Amino acid sequence: MSVFQSHIKSAEIIVSGFDGSIPFASYLKQYFSKHPKFGSKDRRLVSKYCYIYFRVSNLFPGLTFSEIVLYAIFLTESEGHPELSEDLNAAIHLSLTEKLSKLGIDPLNNLPFLQELSTGMDKMKFSLSLLYQPYLFIRMRPGKEGIVKRKLSEAGITFHDIGQNALSLEPQVKLQQILALDREAVVQDLQSQRVFDGASMADFFSEKDKIRVWDSCAGSGGKSLLLNDMLPGKIKITATDIRDSILHNYRKRMKMAGVPLVETMVADLTKANPVSEAYDLIIADVPCSGSGTWSRTPEQWHFFAKDAIDSYQTRQRLILSHVLPSLQAKGILVYITCSVFKKENEDNRDFIKTLGLQLVNETVLCGMEEHSDSMYVAVFRK
Repeated sequence: MSVFQSHIKSAEIIVSGFDGSIPFASYLKQYFSKHPKFGSKDRRLVSKYCYIYFRVSNLFPGLTFSEIVLYAIFLTESEGHPELSEDLNAAIHLSLTEKLSKLGIDPLNNLPFLQELSTGMDKMKFSLSLLYQPYLFIRMRPGKEGIVKRKLSEAGITFHDIGQNALSLEPQVKLQQILALDREAVVQDLQSQRVFDGASMADFFSEKDKIRVWDSCAGSGGKSLLLNDMLPGKIKITATDIRDSILHNYRKRMKMAGVPLVETMVADLTKANPVSEAYDLIIADVPCSGSGTWSRTPEQWHFFAKDAIDSYQTRQRLILSHVLPSLQAKGILVYITCSVFKKENEDNRDFIKTLGLQLVNETVLCGMEEHSDSMYVAVFRK
């Protein structure tokens, strides 16, 4: 058995044992920990074959794991491979759409529920985006642009300046040993960096010295940190999340970044509202299908059931119903999902309107052409 075939066999074993209950990256880490025979190069190649299998398997029903991976290599790489046929190696330089055409493959077959997409999502572009890995994006913090670019250049890291303090890098770049993350730069997808662009925060709150903010589904804190950098010295944040471990990491991150906090609270917002204060701004970056990030996590749509969209919508509406009473009169709600589905986006926009809020603007952030995630943002005033 060749080294390539051995790697393919290992990848097939790993994929067959994965049930989607945890992130695949975590599953891989656990698997390799239990099987220390894999060296670093072996782990890298086996992981790669797993991920590209997930990307294209729906396009090649009935083929073996090995055959699917070989077609995936052809579709996702630009250099020849010794295991590919002479015909495919000769066409390896073609664009993705040209390769699909050569194979007679319709990329729309890769996802079974395209009819659920938001109005602003292009079905073909979204389907194609699932076949390649997005870039890594960082946001340079105010005043740190020169330091960040210098450090990256000295480390020999290629980057592209795409404006608004954002840089794109190749996805495999490791930054921990190069940059002081969160102090100098924040790892944050390009579209996530843009969620407040349509909100005109400085205009909404120009007369206020302090803006009371509730980051209701705080997660890792990327939105809090972004808002702090947009309105330096003006915000006081309360952060809630259903997981105490997440809030522990949130507090550490905010301290590292120098962001002032009022308090953090563990809360299940599908059941109750734990706060007593009224806020000028509520960020509702609600739990969602994550479908806008599936190009980063191609395993997720293999285990995603269409019925889950309705479950997410129900959960989102419960959260919104509980948090909106804490929005101050004339306050601003920023509703955010990293979903591409209409039920989680436009349909919830209409639901929020029934709760007495006025839509200021909405944006479908389509990241396909920029090799980034896709998101939905709607801004409301009470």
